[in-house]
Amino acid sequence: MKFGKHIQAQTIPEWAAHYMSYKGLKKIINELSMPLTPGVNQSEASQRRLQTVKAAFFFQVDRELEKVNLFYLQKEADTKMRLKSLIEKQRSLRVRGPRNRTATIRALREAFLNSRHDLDKLQNFVEINNTGFRKILKKWDKRSKSSTKELYLARQVDVQPCFNQDVIAEFSDTVTKCLSELEHALEEETEHMAPTKMPSQLDLISTPSIPSALRQQNADRQVASAFNESHSTLSQRPNSPFSLGTDVDNDGATPDIQLPPSMRRSSTGFLVDPGLTGSIQIDRSEAELFQA
Repeated sequence: MKFGKHIQAQTIPEWAAHYMSYKGLKKIINELSMPLTPGVNQSEASQRRLQTVKAAFFFQVDRELEKVNLFYLQKEADTKMRLKSLIEKQRSLRVRGPRNRTATIRALREAFLNSRHDLDKLQNFVEINNTGFRKILKKWDKRSKSSTKELYLARQVDVQPCFNQDVIAEFSDTVTKCLSELEHALEEETEHMAPTKMPSQLDLISTPSIPSALRQQNADRQVASAFNESHSTLSQRPNSPFSLGTDVDNDGATPDIQLPPSMRRSSTGFLVDPGLTGSIQIDRSEAELFQA
């Protein structure tokens, strides 16, 4: 693809009027190929035309260079002012912090992303024009059979602010650093706002706490101690039906045991009154030992 078509394809539409006119400069160079007026000294006519075209060409190159540079300086100033404002807002966010902190962080991040996009566009603008000046000067040297390209680039093109890559690089580094800080701040805000996971009932049942288990063991020990003390006291009474010395009737049958008020009979054994020992079930085998 010829560079004239390439520069048209890469042109940012809203900036089209500020690119160098590669096509216009090429048209001036093409005047060198125009036929000379017949009947005159061809050598002298050729030299005069060369000087005329050269003056017109470099005059127009200077104008194109000035146009590109002025537009770049305007964009550089706008970018510098915008970044300064965004950095101040980010600094205020770190110092005080608004109530809607998360929304502010996201808005700042979006603004810095837009600035990065604008810097990419400006970088592309600079590179396209820089390449255009070099190519058109190369074409001039070829058609005019001269060697002015390197001298003009060194004295006129490379010294222009628009072709100083350090400024855009510094802006890009600043934007990258600020975006990194905002991403970190947004992660912290997201973690801070995340709801705390509550344990489910299944977790509470399957994983009892240590204090609860200890309390249950202590309660079991107290109940067992109370029952043993009650049983020992009842068995030592002379007329207690739980005494080991209980008489047997004449017919060999064991007399009915009169349960104390603190106990009652059930289908599986004896239950101690809850008021005394708290719902304790006596196994049937122990009851038979009491009756022996």
